[in-house]
Amino acid sequence: MQSGHAAASPWWSWPLDLKTVWFFNADYDNSQLAVIFNGGNPILFWAGVPAILLCSALAWKRRSPALVLLVAAFAFQYLPWTRIERATFQYHYLTAVLFTMVAIAYLVDEALRRWALRDLAIGFLALTVVAGIVIFPLGYPLSVPDWYVNALRVLPPWNYYFKFPDPPQGTRAALLAVDVGKLVFGVLVMVAAVVFALSGGRWPRPGGPRTSSDDEIPEAGPA
Repeated sequence: MQSGHAAASPWWSWPLDLKTVWFFNADYDNSQLAVIFNGGNPILFWAGVPAILLCSALAWKRRSPALVLLVAAFAFQYLPWTRIERATFQYHYLTAVLFTMVAIAYLVDEALRRWALRDLAIGFLALTVVAGIVIFPLGYPLSVPDWYVNALRVLPPWNYYFKFPDPPQGTRAALLAVDVGKLVFGVLVMVAAVVFALSGGRWPRPGGPRTSSDDEIPEAGPA
């Protein structure tokens, strides 16, 4: 299926929340609209990109099997779509975005435990809540003024009439071909990831065991 679609979007645009799918649109009296779209909270979508990258670096630095599993799960859900040449849509990213939410929660928790980053974490949480309240009417068919819906289309691609180029045309034999070399390479990458995850917890940390930093917020003791 190589035909295009008005709501289609390429894989690289999904983490940036550039092209949402408008599932429902109702016009009640030419001034009241109700819509359903799958854009989600743009603050969380955008924050998910640096969150996954930072968790990737921390997985290596801390030799953390949990972070390795988190990053690998995201990659296995997202990267295969980079090789799909049919029309794709942002809702294909929803299985991967779950792991970016976990990465964000992990980093926010880390930031809340440090005095230097605590205000930044609280500000991020407040901004996320405000953005969620603002776009809430777009996730449910609530009747709102038409100017409200139009004003929330801050990014031009959010408009349904914006259209990405159609998928590439022509033969896809090379893409669909599966040879022994590709299969062996995939198996080796999978085995390497599993070995890294399972043995990471026992690897010595550079510079000795990790200790609590002086800038961490101490836990409250008994009164």
